[in-house]
Formats: sequence, structure tokens, C-alpha cells
Amino acid sequence: MPLPSILVLFDIDSTLLQVQRGLSMENFVDAFGRALDLDDVHVDDGYTFHGRTDRSIYRDVCRQNGVEPDRRQEREHVFIENLVHGWKRLLSPDTVSLLDGARESVLRGDADDRVFLSILTGNVEDGARVKLSTHGLTPYFRSGGFGSDAVERNDLPDIALRRIAEETGHSFSAEQTVIVGDSIRDIECARAAGMHAVAVATGGDSPEKLRSHEPDLLLDSLSDPDRLFSFIYERTA
Repeated sequence: MPLPSILVLFDIDSTLLQVQRGLSMENFVDAFGRALDLDDVHVDDGYTFHGRTDRSIYRDVCRQNGVEPDRRQEREHVFIENLVHGWKRLLSPDTVSLLDGARESVLRGDADDRVFLSILTGNVEDGARVKLSTHGLTPYFRSGGFGSDAVERNDLPDIALRRIAEETGHSFSAEQTVIVGDSIRDIECARAAGMHAVAVATGGDSPEKLRSHEPDLLLDSLSDPDRLFSFIYERTA
């Protein structure tokens, strides 16, 4: 069997799956409040979780609530534990929707020996796996870069490449790698890493906003796996 020559890094939230409206904020506030013993957690008006890592959101909201840096650092692992526990309690096929074409796109990549499927997400790793498991997607993805690995999303592509090489013994270059996500931050981290960027307008960023950041391909959804993978094969040839 030939070694894969194409790495596809999928984002999760609003790219493959959609968590029921309000649950992300509910779980975050609960996990944050219990970790820091706060009864009233403040999140600034207009602040969005979209495209950020769990750890960067935690640090931002710590600043918004006046949490001292030492206290923030001391309790971060407790926050992450609470967050994952909350996802295990809250998430199910009833509270997580599989987005149009997501399963078909994953199956298309999984069936091709040239393609290695992995994850690039702001979710901490255990939380990412809980989300993927709600619709049976976990077995299709190996390794990746997660919000538990770094605070800044732009650091995740290099982490993913190193981890995949360490775990499989097979390396991919940036030119062989495509990031698929719904946020301008997915485009930005692809650009920072020298990778190809596919933007999917199924999240909080409008097609116009995504287009302004010049992805290599802009899709309304993943409903046409042929178009997605035709692009991927062309760009990584």
C-alpha cells in the first residue's frame, strides 16, 4: 500500500459538527465558574468563541473577570477537566448536528489511500474526541493539533505535523497539507504555516468576510465532496 501524500486537517465546530445553540457558552461558564470559584462569570459583550482555542478563551475571560495571572495558571487544568466533563454530560446526537456533507467528505478522504485525515481544532483534545464521537467520526481521524496543545491557533499546524510524524513515522510538508475550516482564523493559521486553506461558510463568518481573507477555495458547505477533493488533489499534486 502506498504511503499517503496528502494531509487534510479538518476543523470541528461549524465545519463538521454544530453544537446546539447556547450549550457552548453554558458549558464554558459552568466549567470556568467552578474552576475559579466564581458565582457570576462575566463575558464581554461582542466577545466570540468562534475560531479561538479553549485555552485562549479561558485566558481572555480570566482577564475580563480580573483573575490574577498566578491564579489563572494554577486553575487552568481544572477548567479543562470541568470543560471535558461537561461535554460528556451535555453532548449527544440530539444536541450535536452533523453538518451537510460532513460525513460524506470524511468518508471520501478515508477511502483514498493518498489521503491522511487529521484534526486541527481549538478544542482541547479530549473535548474534540467527545464531539466527534457523537456521530461516530472519531475512528476516521488520527492525531492532530488541539487547543490543549497551544494557546494560539497559529501554533497548531506545526504541532500537528510534528505529532503525526512522531506517531506514524511518515512526514508531510506544508505544501502537502490542506486546512478545512469555517473561520477566518483557520485561513490565517493556514497562511502562517504555508498550507492550503479551504473555507466553508457554515459558521459565524459570512462568505464575504471569509472571501476577504482570500482562502484558496471558498465553499458554501461540504455538500459537494467531489469539488472539495478535486481542489485538494490539484493543489497538492
